[in-house]
Amino acid sequence: MRGNLCAGYCRCSTNMQDRSIPDQQREIEHFAAIHNLKIVRWFIDEGCSGTSIDNRDGFLQMKALVDEGENDFSAILTYDTTRWGRFPDPRESIFWEVHFEKKGVDIIYTNDDIENTKSFQSAIMKTIKHAAAGDYSRRLSVLVTRACAHAAKEGFWNGGRAPYGYKRAEVDQNKQVIRILEPEERCNHPEHKTVLVLGDQKEVDTVRKIFDYYVNKNIDLKTIARKLSRDGIPSPGCKWAQNCSVEHSHTLVIEERGKWTYHSVLTILTRELYTGKIVWGIKKIGIFSQVENLWGDKEDTKYRHDKQNVIVSNRSHPPIISEELYQRAQDILNETGENRRLKKMYLNTRYLLSGMVKCGTCGFGFYGGYYVGRRLKDGSSHLYRYYRDEGHSLRRGKICSLFYIKMEELDNLVLAQIKKKIDSANTKDRISSQFMNDLEMVAKQESDIEILQKRVKRIGREIESSSGLDRGTTNHKSVYHGLINLGAEKQWLIDLIERVKTAKRMMSRMYEVTQEVRDYYDYCAEILNNSPLLEKRIVIRNLLDKVIINKKDNLAVFYFYKVPKHMDFYLDLLGLGIKATVSRTLSLPQRRTIE
Repeated sequence: MRGNLCAGYCRCSTNMQDRSIPDQQREIEHFAAIHNLKIVRWFIDEGCSGTSIDNRDGFLQMKALVDEGENDFSAILTYDTTRWGRFPDPRESIFWEVHFEKKGVDIIYTNDDIENTKSFQSAIMKTIKHAAAGDYSRRLSVLVTRACAHAAKEGFWNGGRAPYGYKRAEVDQNKQVIRILEPEERCNHPEHKTVLVLGDQKEVDTVRKIFDYYVNKNIDLKTIARKLSRDGIPSPGCKWAQNCSVEHSHTLVIEERGKWTYHSVLTILTRELYTGKIVWGIKKIGIFSQVENLWGDKEDTKYRHDKQNVIVSNRSHPPIISEELYQRAQDILNETGENRRLKKMYLNTRYLLSGMVKCGTCGFGFYGGYYVGRRLKDGSSHLYRYYRDEGHSLRRGKICSLFYIKMEELDNLVLAQIKKKIDSANTKDRISSQFMNDLEMVAKQESDIEILQKRVKRIGREIESSSGLDRGTTNHKSVYHGLINLGAEKQWLIDLIERVKTAKRMMSRMYEVTQEVRDYYDYCAEILNNSPLLEKRIVIRNLLDKVIINKKDNLAVFYFYKVPKHMDFYLDLLGLGIKATVSRTLSLPQRRTIE
């Protein structure tokens, strides 16, 4: 050693290990006292795997100090070779030892039966010890993976926090629920397992609402996120933040309280778990799964297992949605997957209506293209841009006739119609009249809220009286179906009351809304007249939903939003089930069709 000033390094993977951090510190301090060494600082990695240094903040801090030459110690004391690391390749353990020694810092093992010297015998023993430490982690990884795979096949939950809409429950050997586990609570009984059960009813309803909005009401993911956030529904990230202890808050990115995002909605839509299935083993987790083919995968992929090796357990927990609804959502996501990728390119394209024009015959979108005209004598040529039906492309197998229209013609037609719509809404009365009739129809479904509430109470009493009947009677099935019908009617009335309240609230603030719409229309008119293409494209997507081309009649159907899409009032219309668009049909300036 080059001095008597030392640093102590301690590491443990879990709190259940036989040598915890305090135990290691006591042993290291005892060694330092015997050898007349002074420990000037500690580096701690608690709950960190030894197979890599990537997530070991203590090790990385120690390395940074030594690399920069700012260390005030000449040796590092650690309990044994396993605390230094359990690297799959023993050469990596030796590499880091040599790395520190070249910087003038010795590595000393306080409780290992090897000599802390650079002799040949010591080098051999260290290599064997490091190899044994890595092999122990590998064998443990195989055993844990085998146990988790068996548990997943039986329908048990393999750890981690419960998904949104579910809770974890401890069950016995007969799968009888013993108790509901708290977010940070473990199932410590050796013969008991963990399963998923339905969680808070509001979360369950939110999951069903997301699928209903996306599949049945054709609402995009960003709008769903805005509506859920506006309704004050806590997001999955908010739920995790409330249950997360302070010392572990650095391990995750916590969303703003109650804030839903595009990705949080997409995560729920893509989780097959909500159909009552447990799908386990899709990703290769852990360094040994990535560097060694423990599952016998045929495909050489580093991060995902073969499909045939993925474990699927049906009916492992209560479903929230049906498999049919989930599959419909996946079909829509797959159909629009390319469109989602292309939307990132819309802001960089020269085409004003990218992704908004569709064919009324085949349903495919129109894409932008160009061709160069004949070269003139002066060497110049004109560039012609157009929109063309993708249903005729070779990649699609030519399922539709060829149709294209000049970009300038269609863009000018759309801009003219948008300006006309803005000019026609020059008074607040005209703005409010386009959706006041719809609101009045909702509000007049039952004008007296008290009558609806009395009906709800009456149905509640009928349900209570029916539930008290003897289930052993012959009419048990009829009573059961009657309860179901009464429950459905009660829920329908409750929803109706909320709809009526929302409609009346929207009507009461109509003056404020019309003023906001009028001001935004004035802003749009200024943008469309004097701003670059990027700002025009953003404005158009808040006013225009889509353009459908009718090839046969050479017509274009424009679907305008009654209220600009970015406004909260638009979300209220969707929540009431009111049609949020109006259509207008116009003749195209020129027909260009090739059969």
